[in-house]
Amino acid sequence: MSGWPHAARVLQGQEDWEPAPVQVPPATCLPANERRRCGPLTRLAIALAEEACAQAGVQAADIRGVFASSNGDGAVVDSILTALSMPGGEVSPTQFHNSVHNAPAGYWTIGVRL
Repeated sequence: MSGWPHAARVLQGQEDWEPAPVQVPPATCLPANERRRCGPLTRLAIALAEEACAQAGVQAADIRGVFASSNGDGAVVDSILTALSMPGGEVSPTQFHNSVHNAPAGYWTIGVRL
């Protein structure tokens, strides 16, 4: 679903849910280097937090944020485990950096300059 207004209509039964590829928006609050380094799940988390702040009419730097995850970023973990199972087992430093559960929160604090 593309944003909260669309999701709200679907959840309220006003529109049918149609499967579609996830369109991960850019994390506009991040500097270019961090935008390139963060993964799709982190970009999605930051985009949702940005949308929530905009709809609530608050400045992100004026509030405290909490990001929660039960499993971290599955795609990043899969990439690391795949790399470890290959000859040489080299893991990308960027992938390792993004494997921690607090990666979205860390990028968020960079983006909103907390």
